[in-house]
Amino acid sequence: MRLNRWIVCMASASLLVFSMVTTGFCGLVLSDMDGTRTLVSQGILKSIPVDLDDNQMILDLRKGTLIVLDQQKRTASQGTVDEYCTAMQKIAGMMTQRMQQMKGKAMSDMPDSPYPDQCREQEVRVEKLGPGGDIAGYATQKYEVYVNDELIEEVWSSKDEELLGELGDVDAMIRFQACASQMMGGNSVESDPKYKRMLQSGWMLKSIEHEDGYAEVIVEVQRIEQKSIPSSEFEIPAGYTRMSLGQLFGME
Repeated sequence: MRLNRWIVCMASASLLVFSMVTTGFCGLVLSDMDGTRTLVSQGILKSIPVDLDDNQMILDLRKGTLIVLDQQKRTASQGTVDEYCTAMQKIAGMMTQRMQQMKGKAMSDMPDSPYPDQCREQEVRVEKLGPGGDIAGYATQKYEVYVNDELIEEVWSSKDEELLGELGDVDAMIRFQACASQMMGGNSVESDPKYKRMLQSGWMLKSIEHEDGYAEVIVEVQRIEQKSIPSSEFEIPAGYTRMSLGQLFGME
């Protein structure tokens, strides 16, 4: 799987422009099939996983900043998307170097790496298939994504005016996703311009990934609610120790 469920789901969201009300910000609550919720308001997104062992993430698309909340350790790691990208590039580089060292030891019994060869060329093709039916009450368009003529992903994206009326610039979100995909190799599909254009075309409500003859649902939004979201939802909770993203990834 190229990206974890949250990253792919978040890649479908973008900058929202809502008016302020006295009880807080207006916004949207997206509920995924696994119970994960994503709060979206004023260009800020927050993932709330069901498992308390999983981190919460707050991504401010207006400022290009990221906060990772560790609910167990009560820490808040914060920084810019650029800093996050730098960390991902360093981690990917270290993984590549480590695997090259292992190959140099002629470990013939070593299993194939889950990370693709960064030097391998790949041809990405995105096909728009037409209407994909309703998801969570919104009409969708269906896409298929191919790498070297092999189907790797099906995507259902909504162009509904009610949703798109809340959307704006998706560049920060797409850049975040492309950097996250560095963990899976330099030739990641998420970095391809054709894939990015697909993400810019609408709001991804469902994604099925295909790999080695298996299909896995990565994103499946089951419910979308309009809801007033207080600004405090997007702030670091009291009592959390603040640290940098570099410290989170062991770079400092």
